[in-house]
Amino acid sequence: LPVTNGVTATRIRRGRDGLVAVETEGAGVVLARRLVLATGRDGLGGPRLPDWVPANPGPRIRHSRDAVDFTALAGQRVAVVGASASAVDNAATALEHGAAEVHLLVRRAALPVLNRFKSMVHAGFTHGLPGLDDAARLEVLKAAFEGAVAPPRESLQRLARHPGFRLRLETPVLSVAEDADGVTLRLPQERMRVAMLILGTGFAIDLSLRPELAELAPRVKLWSDVLQPPGGLGEFALYPYLGPGFEFQQRDGGALPWIERVHAFAIGAIASLGLISGDIPGVGDGARRLAEAIARSLFVEDAAHHLAAVRDYADPELLGDEIPSAALVPAHV
Repeated sequence: LPVTNGVTATRIRRGRDGLVAVETEGAGVVLARRLVLATGRDGLGGPRLPDWVPANPGPRIRHSRDAVDFTALAGQRVAVVGASASAVDNAATALEHGAAEVHLLVRRAALPVLNRFKSMVHAGFTHGLPGLDDAARLEVLKAAFEGAVAPPRESLQRLARHPGFRLRLETPVLSVAEDADGVTLRLPQERMRVAMLILGTGFAIDLSLRPELAELAPRVKLWSDVLQPPGGLGEFALYPYLGPGFEFQQRDGGALPWIERVHAFAIGAIASLGLISGDIPGVGDGARRLAEAIARSLFVEDAAHHLAAVRDYADPELLGDEIPSAALVPAHV
């Protein structure tokens, strides 16, 4: 397939003749019969920011998804919030670039030690999880999320070799104040001054955070529209409720079929289809399922064309010269 770089999708909307129109910077308006959103961890939402983060943080407060000039942190004190893989790796990178001190601030009393998702990396879950009913599938996923996910052992070992590393457990951030020279953090027992604060706080699924999805977001069926289990849905409430081919479903009936021509091949598909679109072990199976679903839907849509093609098929297998005339026995008259 042709690849075009340097193109930003700015708006996804209904196009002519039921097509999907993608307005872009760099390629004009692209019309598509099917659109796949393979946009990564934040493609169906954005960074998860604690409520103490300013609405418009400046350059001294960065999320782990943002570009960070680590070389500028040499000799500086840095704070990193969280115990995720991205938090630990950002902390280690800062130290490896010469930061004098890096404080890893963790709300929990201990680092998580398990990654229950690893127990799901086998063919049974890949092919079986989507077959469970909604409530049962959600219970499995909620069980995997319980207790959080441990950072990689190797990433912690990267940190441990640096004398400037400080692990601060049971240390929530209460508030921050950013200025041109750094950030002041208010912690339970003290105030801390750092040159930069990096947030390893993960990502939230929320279609309303994506400007290019503004026309889709209020019309897409969410998990909160179809299931209200005892104890609630938690963060899954805002996850899109997808069809078997990763396609969005319409919230209000069938008036806007173009919405179902958009496929969400991103981490937000986990609640509907399991671990086959956002993590490495199952992404090949997910891509195959996505491709087969799109091929099937296009075939069904073009059924009349395919019927005509079968009837018009004219590539003969036999050319008439296969049997010598001497071998022909005249029919009895």
